[in-house]
Amino acid sequence: EPIYTSPQLEGLLGYSPEEWLEGHLWLERLHPEDKERILAADERFEAGGEPFSEEYRLLARDGSVVWVREDAALIRDEEGVPLYFQGVILDITKQKEAEEALRESEERLHMLSDAAFEGILINDQGVILEANRALTDMFGYEVSEVIGRSTVEFVVPEHRDLVEQKIASGAEEPYEVTGVRKDGTLLELEVRGRAYSYRGRRVRIAAIRDITDRKAAEKRLEHLAFHTWPSTIG
Repeated sequence: EPIYTSPQLEGLLGYSPEEWLEGHLWLERLHPEDKERILAADERFEAGGEPFSEEYRLLARDGSVVWVREDAALIRDEEGVPLYFQGVILDITKQKEAEEALRESEERLHMLSDAAFEGILINDQGVILEANRALTDMFGYEVSEVIGRSTVEFVVPEHRDLVEQKIASGAEEPYEVTGVRKDGTLLELEVRGRAYSYRGRRVRIAAIRDITDRKAAEKRLEHLAFHTWPSTIG
């Protein structure tokens, strides 16, 4: 049975301490999706098997959802005899809302990048954090094989300094490099990067186009132009 609740509870959930103590409202106001998990954790805690440190949702008087973090401990006397349980409840609603907004933003980014025809990667100082399917297909890798690696590993050695310079300077104009597929074959690439806010830090997002066919066509045209001249006969 609860014996004390601080006055701050009313500002958090809209119930006075007296209402909270008399009505056993904690159980009633547990969010249905969290109830089974939290009751199981509470049972383990009261049995003395595990500490109680959980994040969960409560329903305020007006029906709004309040995210809280509760940390509780068993208080004992000098001889080690259990006296009572004491816990602190913190309002983490804004933190959870920010986390959810970030998660939804990242999901939208992933959906858009996976639907894109261009290769897209996110890197932090050259280390790859995310890559879309178009990029990994372009190079012949699985996503898991590129995450955590340096971007310069995927271009020919003579172009690595250029890639590092572009990343360091934050340049946004497109530039061309030669990439290396997993099987060792080469492909011509056009790269355009820009700064981006991702998971609370400034990173670089790059769009990468395979221009191998275009470059080959340009070379064929140059070859024809070089070997063709107007006839002077007649």
